[in-house]
Amino acid sequence: MRKLVVSSDGGAFITGIDVEEHDLAGGVATCVRLFPESSIYIDGRLVDDETVATIKAALAAGIGAAMTESVPTQPASQPASPQGPEMVQDYNETLQRVFTDVRKHHVEVLRDMAESTRMIGRVLIEREREFADEAARQRELTRKSLADIDLLGRSVKATEFTNVLAVVGAPNEARARGSDNVTIGDLWTGFKRIFTGER
Repeated sequence: MRKLVVSSDGGAFITGIDVEEHDLAGGVATCVRLFPESSIYIDGRLVDDETVATIKAALAAGIGAAMTESVPTQPASQPASPQGPEMVQDYNETLQRVFTDVRKHHVEVLRDMAESTRMIGRVLIEREREFADEAARQRELTRKSLADIDLLGRSVKATEFTNVLAVVGAPNEARARGSDNVTIGDLWTGFKRIFTGER
């Protein structure tokens, strides 16, 4: 069993297959046909450019001729080998379908990963938008609460002032003495009660 490895010019791994010794030439030819610009290694050794050029020339002349040349001929007295050109061609077509399926699966995986990334991005953006909306709503509620507290404080002060005026306007010591006029002392006492909160 021989190991065929195909890699890009930059050294990135593309694919690797195990082939029998008698299928080695057909496997190399298939790799050259499927990946013409890639580097091909047999058991870790790079296939030289001259060999690749020869295989490309044979493929350009016709795949049948290339496969016939890659399979040793047998004398007429011997029975036909089960590994004839037709079997090699079937093997190459099967290998090509396998490579096509692998590439298709790889593209589908990349497509699924890209779609998952887009979905995660949309979810994160939506969460950020919801967070910003909630922060704006909380700010508006805080502003309204502060306005209500201010209004309540003013109402309380106005009520206290009204109560003080009522107390000042009530009969006091001066009126008890028979005086109907409000004196400066009465006003002073009223303002003092407003600021000190005395009753």
